[in-house]
Amino acid sequence: MKEAANLTINGYAPDKNISLDSGWNLIGWPSNETTQVIEALASINNSYDKVFTYDQNGGWEYMAYYDGTWYGYLDVMKPGKGYWIYMEEAGSLQVP
Repeated sequence: MKEAANLTINGYAPDKNISLDSGWNLIGWPSNETTQVIEALASINNSYDKVFTYDQNGGWEYMAYYDGTWYGYLDVMKPGKGYWIYMEEAGSLQVP
């Protein structure tokens, strides 16, 4: 461009609600932001008890709830990565 101009883009923002069934669900994290797992999954709090992802350099990363305590070392969800989420009951994940 040789001079200032306006760019108009028309369209719809993607739906940021993801329906999750009971049992295992595989999702891609659709946010452009790296987000703390607890914040990212706040809308399904008390409905999930396991989250897994795979890092090609470090192997499996996870967090799992057992006997009143969270275990594991998965602390953030990253844009474009895939995550296995185990739901105790169906729910709707609202991406922050």
